[in-house]
Amino acid sequence: MDTDVVSFLFKTHSLAPAYQALLAGRPLAVSLITLAEIEYGMEVKNWGAGRRDLIAPFSYSPYTSTAGR
Repeated sequence: MDTDVVSFLFKTHSLAPAYQALLAGRPLAVSLITLAEIEYGMEVKNWGAGRRDLIAPFSYSPYTSTAGR
């Protein structure tokens, strides 16, 4: 999942319901880069533990040489 989509879901953006419908019942995975971007944003914005738990449902997809193709 793209960083923007994760951000939309966290911020309850107007596009969030459309993405929630598409993602319902699917495993939630992000790239390692997206995970790093989200964690950086949490740090910069000084998110507390409660808000940081929002990332818990997401797994990350490990990088392989074929992943970027």
